[in-house]
Amino acid sequence: MAGAAARGARRTVHCALRVTPGGRMVGRAFPSLESLKEYLVMSKAKGKAKQVKGKLKETAGDAMDDKRMQAEGSAERMAGKAEEMASEAADRTKKGMRKS
Repeated sequence: MAGAAARGARRTVHCALRVTPGGRMVGRAFPSLESLKEYLVMSKAKGKAKQVKGKLKETAGDAMDDKRMQAEGSAERMAGKAEEMASEAADRTKKGMRKS
């Protein structure tokens, strides 16, 4: 009987989805809400770091009058902003799901 009850039991899995630069959607499952929160915080921090790195590259490109470096910096800054916003959206979605 214990085996039958165990087979019918539901298990909660927490997921995070993101879209790669190539437009492919990638998902990742987490065993607990805490591990998902940790992932979202790290993802947000990585996004901020990319923004800072991109801004530095842009500024260096301006100083050296290097248009390519300016463009690379701008692209990296925007990618970081997108990553940060995706993390914030996932966090808001998770908060909304807990309320219901």
